[in-house]
Amino acid sequence: MLKKSTRLFPAQKIATIVLLFFTLIGGASATNHTTEVIKADVIGIEPIYMNYTLKKVATPCDSGKPRCWNVSYQKEVAKVLKGYRVKLSYKNNTFTARMLNEPTQDYLKIRVKSDLLVMPSTVAINAAVVY
Repeated sequence: MLKKSTRLFPAQKIATIVLLFFTLIGGASATNHTTEVIKADVIGIEPIYMNYTLKKVATPCDSGKPRCWNVSYQKEVAKVLKGYRVKLSYKNNTFTARMLNEPTQDYLKIRVKSDLLVMPSTVAINAAVVY
């Protein structure tokens, strides 16, 4: 006895894919993606230093082939300023941000997701500085 298999017609396949697509979009739009800009007070500024720099060293290959290079890196002892660690405070919650430039004002405007502001203070807040 031969087993009969049922196959979907191309129109049914397309309809199934479209239905799946709209189901996924509907689930994604139900989450809250709103952000807001807040003013967080700067509590402290601490420079971030690296104690070395990496120098790229390229030497020609032993075989002498054109466009053949041996590339290596050497550590050089040097104290280099890489940025600033900024301690911020907003509504009795403190958190730390890293910036390349030293902040010039006593507050920073940062953009955060609205639902993160109601979290306990132990949750790290991901934020972007608004320039």
